[in-house]
Amino acid sequence: MGKGSTPGLSLTGLSRLYLWFALLIIAAGLLAQQMQIRYYADSIIHDDYTVPLARQLASSIQTGLTRARTLQDNIARHPLSLTALNEADSDWATQIQKLIPGAVRATLLTPEQAGTLHQSYNYSVQDMVNKSLRGQNRGIEATRTNAGIRYFCVSPVADGERIAGVLLVEYGSGWESALWEPLKSVADQVRIYQSVSGPQDPGLSLWNVNDGKGTGQSNTQTITPYWYLTLTPVLQMSEMTLIYSAYPWIAALILTFITLFLLHGFIHSRVRRDQQLLYHYLSYDFSGPESPSPLFKLRLFNELAELIRGLITPTARAEAQNDRTHLSDEFYASLNAPPATNTERALPGAVAEFQANQEDDADTDDLHTELSLEEPPSAEIPEHIFRAYDIRGLVANELTQEFTVLIGRALGAELKARDQHRIHLAWDGRHSSPALADALQQGLTRSGISVNRLGMVPVGVLYFATHQKDCDCGVMITGSHNPKEYNGIKAVVGGLPLSAAEIQDLKRRIQEDDYAPESSGMVTETSLLPEYLSRITGDLTLNRPMTVVIDAGNGVTGPVAEDLFRSLGAEVVSLYCDIDGDFPNHHPDPGIADNLTDLCQTVRQFGADLGLAFDGDGDRVAVVDNQGNIVSPDHILMLLIEDILPRNPGRDVVFDVKSSRYLSSFISRIGGRPTLWKTGHSLMKQKMHELNAVVGGEYSGHFYIGDRWYGFDDGLYNGARLLEILSIRHNSTVADVFSGFPADVSTGEITLTVGEERKFPLIQALSQDKTLTADARVTRIDGLRIEYPDGWGLVRASNTTPKLTLRFAGNNEATVERIQSGFRAALQREAPDLELSF
Repeated sequence: MGKGSTPGLSLTGLSRLYLWFALLIIAAGLLAQQMQIRYYADSIIHDDYTVPLARQLASSIQTGLTRARTLQDNIARHPLSLTALNEADSDWATQIQKLIPGAVRATLLTPEQAGTLHQSYNYSVQDMVNKSLRGQNRGIEATRTNAGIRYFCVSPVADGERIAGVLLVEYGSGWESALWEPLKSVADQVRIYQSVSGPQDPGLSLWNVNDGKGTGQSNTQTITPYWYLTLTPVLQMSEMTLIYSAYPWIAALILTFITLFLLHGFIHSRVRRDQQLLYHYLSYDFSGPESPSPLFKLRLFNELAELIRGLITPTARAEAQNDRTHLSDEFYASLNAPPATNTERALPGAVAEFQANQEDDADTDDLHTELSLEEPPSAEIPEHIFRAYDIRGLVANELTQEFTVLIGRALGAELKARDQHRIHLAWDGRHSSPALADALQQGLTRSGISVNRLGMVPVGVLYFATHQKDCDCGVMITGSHNPKEYNGIKAVVGGLPLSAAEIQDLKRRIQEDDYAPESSGMVTETSLLPEYLSRITGDLTLNRPMTVVIDAGNGVTGPVAEDLFRSLGAEVVSLYCDIDGDFPNHHPDPGIADNLTDLCQTVRQFGADLGLAFDGDGDRVAVVDNQGNIVSPDHILMLLIEDILPRNPGRDVVFDVKSSRYLSSFISRIGGRPTLWKTGHSLMKQKMHELNAVVGGEYSGHFYIGDRWYGFDDGLYNGARLLEILSIRHNSTVADVFSGFPADVSTGEITLTVGEERKFPLIQALSQDKTLTADARVTRIDGLRIEYPDGWGLVRASNTTPKLTLRFAGNNEATVERIQSGFRAALQREAPDLELSF
């Protein structure tokens, strides 16, 4: 009788059966108890307690807001306010601040002064003032600033039927504390938030008390058209209720003990029976010829009989025939010997099949080859390659294979610290990328991280993989738009890119040898391209036939872009769509106009509707219109906003410091909330996530769409989405569509090579140049953005290259030249050795 077919019921199986049966009974009791408690809470507490209390609290907050707004409106209507506005009398504004409890600043503004309000406040306050000047008053609103949440209210100052100006009041912490006073004694969980999209949108959280303690059914009440209060009760059951709710538990425990007692008797009787049967079987086998094993009730005894039978030697059998009452010492020794160890364990079916496929495929990289790479000492760490939003360096002597192993180990330790155990790995088309991917994989698997290889794909495919259910971590070997001598690493952990501080912490781990204990992670391989393409083509539809020229710059997007746009029904003209890590035709950076020369000529030659250019890994896109002219990234973002915001009114839109000054008013006019932020794909995505923004963009060509997509920067999806939007404009050419957006005279991006070690100190020196910043509004969130009434200039340190990036824009050429000359003079003062190219 073979081991695999041994009949009977095992003790382990019976024990598991008992355990599962007991757990099932206990779970049933728990479910009954929870149903009792939930029924009690929903039917009694919600109707008799939660709703009335939520209404009372909302009414108290509403009364406080109404009182403050009414007082401010009355002061704005006072004749002295109009007089002070016309005469620019600041003393009356000071008196107003004293008259309004909790006010920390009061300002009277004419329409002309209000037009440049964003220079002193943020764009949300500017939007409030603009609406008040148009007679659209929305009461007190909260807005997020660098200093935290601030509260503002705008009241119109009327001159007869005409709105002559506004009274803008900022309320401080004292007013806020008094407003929330009714909530401080509440024992339940209360949240007050501001949302322009309705109560279903989490919006901007203003006040939380007892956060996370609520266990009952929530109730939301409207305070103002944009403020909401949600109360979640903390259920506190009476003693009698707790006794009633314990009945199912008592019954479950009694039934469990009775069942276990009966099952114990059942198993005990079968053990005794099989024990006697085994004794008679062994006695018969020793004294007579071999016989088949009897049928035991428990499988354990069948296996034991087979084992003993196989261990009995002829000598032992002869001794037993002489004395049937004793078993030989050899037999007892054989029973006490340790079992043989089976060193060959079967792999799970899927893993075994995968390994077999890899061995049969001569063209597939050996996923299990260990690299023999010598780890460099910490003194040789090229610190500058750890940048603000990714890791980039020269392959020859900075981002080497040996150092990439260390980065993999540091990243593996970071994943383990966040209780993450699996990550997707992809790479671009550079010659150095496959080897660096193998090195990174080695560092990850040595940390016990399982790696799923996606292969050579655009970065959008990697980001797409991190938004699927099984794994939200990914890492990409890519040099993006840098020269071919460079390469880099982009990482996503928990669905978000690593922040600047987290990237610096990877460097710290390497310097301090702070790695996870060495282990062995598994390696798998997945082709996600079909699912990625199906997701896009299943969502987007072209409303008319269109011809598009695609310039992939010999980057990794070429073949995928051709398949995608043909699947959408477009006629595709391919330009440099074969992958070549030498980039023989032009540099893979669509942000430089010279790199788009061939695309512009090809669009005109074929009479195409538009041209699309992608960078090396496909997270950026540039557009050329049907006349062969390069479309401003600001206008691309405006087109996306114009399409997306009407379906998402009141949502935030994020744009970077290099973007047009017209974007803020454009967003506000359509009903969005503008936010100016730092340049950089990881910084933008983190801000998009923080604000739950619906769309965002950078002047470099990164666009982030959270409507019908996942909010990451994917040049392929963004290009396809633009094609869908443009296909709806049946009676307009692409050039006509983009010509309708406001524009300054601008320079585009200008770069100055200054060196890695020098670029940030130079920005710091310029920020202290009082001549440069005099009589202007200065924004320092990312470099220096200096705004004048008729234009603006920007200088910032690139986070990916050893350069400064500059941009200038204004009403006309003379304005741009004036602003440029101020920047030139400042740079010559701080760095006279620089050769300026503007």
